[in-house]
Amino acid sequence: MNKYFYAIQGSKRLSKLLLFILIVAIITCVIVTDMYDQASAALAQGSSGQQVKEVQQRLKEWGYYYGRVDGVFGTQTKSAVVKFQQYNGLTADGVVGSQTLAALGLSGLSNKSVSVLAQGSSGQQVKEVQQKLKNWGYYTGSIDGVFGSQTKAAVIKFQKNNGLTADGVVGKQTLVALGLASSSGSYNETSDDVALLAKVIYAESEAEPYIGKVAVGAVMLNRVGSSSFPNTLSGVIYQSYALESVSNGRYGSGYNDECLKAAREAVNGWDPSYGCLYFWNPATATSTWIWSRKIVVTYGKHVFGI
Repeated sequence: MNKYFYAIQGSKRLSKLLLFILIVAIITCVIVTDMYDQASAALAQGSSGQQVKEVQQRLKEWGYYYGRVDGVFGTQTKSAVVKFQQYNGLTADGVVGSQTLAALGLSGLSNKSVSVLAQGSSGQQVKEVQQKLKNWGYYTGSIDGVFGSQTKAAVIKFQKNNGLTADGVVGKQTLVALGLASSSGSYNETSDDVALLAKVIYAESEAEPYIGKVAVGAVMLNRVGSSSFPNTLSGVIYQSYALESVSNGRYGSGYNDECLKAAREAVNGWDPSYGCLYFWNPATATSTWIWSRKIVVTYGKHVFGI
């Protein structure tokens, strides 16, 4: 009898121990999940820290924010964020989530563990690709994070429009064109190239906002990578009738520090044009053909299209 009694008592103690371990595991999981959620949470009024400082600094550089870069997300920062979002076709809620960070050049899939995305993939990265493609009119399905045949068809269409290998696979080059990864190292930068690009930016967009300057530079680099244009920067710039500033001589006017900085940012992979190959001023454009291009985004007096 004692033998069975002790066996039962031992079983009860083991059950209690297992229950205790399970409870500890659940609590640990909740704490870790909460920490992760806080770390990856969007920035909004009331937030503070280094990330807020970086957002403030970028908004200040581009003329949206005039307050102190103090890392405190107050009403002035929120107003600047809302203005930036309105200007860039984003949901103007004053909350800095993944899309706003990407548009600011401060975040994107390049900051995550990125693998090649293809039909059959799923998850948050697929959602972000779908959202970009939907914003630009390539994708009409639901943002469900499932890479199906409809997503693949949209990717192929985007790749064809941007001079990429149209295989329906979202690798590094496609992510860069989508503005979801940095192209660091993918473009062979030389000091001559940066200077050439800075001169184009100055000649074509001296009076435009900073983000518009970077976008003009990005368009030039997008053309280099497109089969529809010459495959060198100098070839793109001096292509016949491609740039009015080359035709009228303004291109030889040089550049300033801001245009040089914008050129470097474009070369380093920031593309606020979202893969566009064309830009023009609607108030002065005389070409009827240019209006056949799909407009993606507007900065200052320039519209950017594919």
